[in-house]
Amino acid sequence: MRRLTSLMVVFILTAFLGAPAWAEEKAADQKPAASLEEGFAKLAGDTTKLKIGLWFKGGWFNDTQANPGNQFYVRNARPYFYGQLADKLGWRVSVDFSTTAANPVTLRDAFIWADYIPYNRVVLGQFLVPFTVESTQTWEVHMVNNSMVVNYVQIPTARDLGIMVNGKYETPVGDGKLGAGYDLAYVNGTGTNNTDNNSEKDFVARLWTTPVINGLKVGGSMVLGKGRTSATDITEKTRNRYGLYAEYLPTNNILKGLRVKGEYIQDKRWVTTTSFKNRFAHAYGWYATVWYKVDGLEGPFSVLNGVEPLVRYDFLDEAKEVKENDRNRTTVGVNYYFNKYSRLKLNYEFTHCDTALAKNSLAAADTVSHQVFTTEFEIWF
Repeated sequence: MRRLTSLMVVFILTAFLGAPAWAEEKAADQKPAASLEEGFAKLAGDTTKLKIGLWFKGGWFNDTQANPGNQFYVRNARPYFYGQLADKLGWRVSVDFSTTAANPVTLRDAFIWADYIPYNRVVLGQFLVPFTVESTQTWEVHMVNNSMVVNYVQIPTARDLGIMVNGKYETPVGDGKLGAGYDLAYVNGTGTNNTDNNSEKDFVARLWTTPVINGLKVGGSMVLGKGRTSATDITEKTRNRYGLYAEYLPTNNILKGLRVKGEYIQDKRWVTTTSFKNRFAHAYGWYATVWYKVDGLEGPFSVLNGVEPLVRYDFLDEAKEVKENDRNRTTVGVNYYFNKYSRLKLNYEFTHCDTALAKNSLAAADTVSHQVFTTEFEIWF
């Protein structure tokens, strides 16, 4: 009787005063993003599909060269909105809040896509330019930082405005797959959120194939274009880039968690700054990454599931024309996956720079040898 009376009192108080705080918190955990998506979809119409995602990267680093040498940071804080207006028509928009106070929000992706051509997709708007593999990946980049050559050659113009067509086809052959794919783009060539400043456009092409060897994928990419190097430049200068790529993901039981990936990239650009100026510089570099994700262990060893040790070596020479002007970096680390949407990264980097870099470097970072330790938490869904 006493228990029944207590339950009646709780019921009456809840009816008049509202749900208790713990009940509201529990209700708030019941996929609020899904409710938001459903609300947007209803406003847009019964045929509209909407998905909301997030890419977050933040952590702490200690750098023997930087000033201040250690600090907390947020590198990415990007909500994604994916919309589908019909079976073969959709759009995507993403913004980034991890910028400066003067420019707190930056538009990243803003494009529509159409799948009316069999095995092909047409994309129009601002998108990731399909040159190199690493610069077009998000969750698939397992290190804290991109390779030096990708940062130097491609990241400043990773996104651009234009039109792109891509497609792929694969068919089983024995125990493996035989397939191929391509990306073709025609873009302004001036980078993210920039209007065109000349009459030239960049042509971008990327081709890849999966031979019959299980888990092997190889390909190449290029950018052919011209552009003005400054507001006062009255002539367009050539800017060509080329890259080769290979990845091996074994599928047998013993090596299933092993991954090997590498790229070689070269770049030709007109240089107007530093002591090396008013001429073409030919840059090149490469990286090779190996990692192994532990999974499927049982018993007392199951605590190791989700651990991913990894190592990378990368190299960059900004200008073949300048002697003793290159740098190399070795990165060792380990990742831990809490689930398929989140992971913790620990990286230790040692960068060795040639002596001429401090005077002739065409990039602002890594002009002297130094070490960096970084711990980063990442979410992607």
